[in-house]
Amino acid sequence: MMSAAFTAMSIKAYYVPYPVHPERLEDALKGLAAAGCLGLNVTIPHKESVFARVSERTEIAQKAGAVNTLLWDGMQWIGHNTDVDGWWSSVKSDFSIQETKRVLLLGAGGAARAIVTALAKYAPGTRVQITSPSGKAVNWIHPFSRHLEVNFVSWANRHQDLDSYEWIINATPVGMWPNIDESPLEQIDGLHAGQIVQDIVYRPLQTKFLLDAKKQGAKVLDGVTMLAGQGAESLQFWLSAPAPLLEMETAARQALLSDNSRSSK
Repeated sequence: MMSAAFTAMSIKAYYVPYPVHPERLEDALKGLAAAGCLGLNVTIPHKESVFARVSERTEIAQKAGAVNTLLWDGMQWIGHNTDVDGWWSSVKSDFSIQETKRVLLLGAGGAARAIVTALAKYAPGTRVQITSPSGKAVNWIHPFSRHLEVNFVSWANRHQDLDSYEWIINATPVGMWPNIDESPLEQIDGLHAGQIVQDIVYRPLQTKFLLDAKKQGAKVLDGVTMLAGQGAESLQFWLSAPAPLLEMETAARQALLSDNSRSSK
């Protein structure tokens, strides 16, 4: 995806994965800065740890309480969160046509908080029910109550009133490869046509959660559009130039489809 963007932008650059053990995170950040790395994306399990380690953060990262993007300014790493606008770009065309906005958000980690931050920014007044097996949401939902009607629901009660939500979003890693037979919802009778069900997991493209929702008649959104959206936001943060979003999403889908094909053999 990023390589396709570099090609479209005629930029000579490289985007490569670096597995980092949590205990070596500080060393990794120092080493990548010393090696001349311009920017980084950060994923599970480092988003909240990096947030605590950087001394300068953008306003949106501060509100989201997590950092998934870093920019080296020559002196320090600057923390940013591109999940917020990346997620909104993946739903805004559908979300704007909803007359009633009642959202069930499955998960309470960094991605879930980014989604709530986006709703507070772009869709104030939305009613959001957050549920997580960890109970983690109670630690951060209160500041958002100024812009949203936000409440925490116990994980055991997440199936109650499923039919009353316009949106159901999975922001947990449940169902991510290799655990493709898992879903954050065990009971799907409440899902129905007219609902929009989104999974931010993108590997596999069609998770069990989405396949179950599709069988019930719901419209489903996979995680690739958010992936491409946050990637484009990252590029713009690093380079101060527009990113080729369409080329990025196309490349991501092609790569994931190829990956799914290999995995099924």
